[in-house]
Amino acid sequence: MVRVVGGQDIKAKQLWALSLVAGWLVFTAVAFWWFQLKDVRPFAPSSENRAVFFRADALLQRLGSLVEDAPTGRITVVHFWDPDCACSRFSDAHVAELIQAYGSRGVAFIVVPRAVAARDEARRRAVELFGAPVTVAAMDDLAMPSSPAAAVLDAAGRLVYFGPYSNGAVCGAGGDAFVEKALDKALAGDTAQVLNMAAVGCFCDWNHRG
Repeated sequence: MVRVVGGQDIKAKQLWALSLVAGWLVFTAVAFWWFQLKDVRPFAPSSENRAVFFRADALLQRLGSLVEDAPTGRITVVHFWDPDCACSRFSDAHVAELIQAYGSRGVAFIVVPRAVAARDEARRRAVELFGAPVTVAAMDDLAMPSSPAAAVLDAAGRLVYFGPYSNGAVCGAGGDAFVEKALDKALAGDTAQVLNMAAVGCFCDWNHRG
C-alpha cells in the first residue's frame, strides 16, 4: 500500500526543521556571547581611571612597594592577576609563554593576585600556573582599572609600559603583543614610556567585591 504525503504534511515538517535550525543558531549566538564577548569592555572604562593612569607619577605611586622591591638591575614584568576572572583563562597561558620566552633573557616576573584575603591559595595557584621563577606579591587596596594587566619596569626601575596584554576577546591571539613589544624595546635599551588605556578586550573590574 502506497501512502501519499500531502503538501500540508511536507510544509509542517519543513517548518519544524527550520524552527530547529533557528533555535540552534540562537542558542549558539547566545553561548558565544556568554563565553567569549560578555566580558569584552574598555580596559579603562571610566574617565577618572584614564585620567589617573595616564599620569606615570600617579601610577608609580599606586604601584608603591612593587617598584621598590623589583629586582635591581633587571627588567621586570608585574602581572596583575585575578584568578576568578573569566578572562584569565586566556591570559594565563599567554603569561606562562612570556615567562618561558623572556625569563631566560634575564627578565623577572612578579605576580600580584587580586584576592589578597586568600593570598596563600593564590600563591600556590600562581606557582602552579606560571612556574617557580615567579615572585608572588600582595598589595592591599591596590586601585587598578582592569585585569589581566601588566606593568613593565626597565632595569633602572622606570615604568616603560602599563596596560593590557592585547586587544580582543582572547589574550595574545591577535598581533598586538603590547607587553612583548615593551620587553623587546627595554632589552634593546629603549625606555620610551607607553601607558595604554585605550584597549578594548576581555577584562574584569579589578575593584569588584566578592
